[in-house]
Amino acid sequence: MTHHNVLIAGAGIAGPALAHWLGRHGTRATVVERAPAPREGGQTVDLRGAGWDIARKMGLEHILRAHATREEGIRFVDAADRTKAASTSGALQRAAAGGPARRGAWRRWRGRLGCGGLGQLPR
Repeated sequence: MTHHNVLIAGAGIAGPALAHWLGRHGTRATVVERAPAPREGGQTVDLRGAGWDIARKMGLEHILRAHATREEGIRFVDAADRTKAASTSGALQRAAAGGPARRGAWRRWRGRLGCGGLGQLPR
């Protein structure tokens, strides 16, 4: 029997996801990261369609629900804090209440999907 070991550079989103799938297929993966700690901030990530299907297959549904941003919308203001434009996120609220629809999205902070979130994967 041949044993495979790989080293994956990067513990953002893709590195731990790749390690997960390689592990399911018999390859031992070690993930390394040059940053001293997981990044807490960063841009949000929308997960929908095929991405949501893959996350479910990885057993991440409960983790993704727990880390959804729960955004209510966005408001653009001027220097005097007067609203100049606004948009609600009713579609995201509906998705959060009943699960993501095909056209819906789950939004979460990028930093929580890296080694912090994917590190909780079921084996």
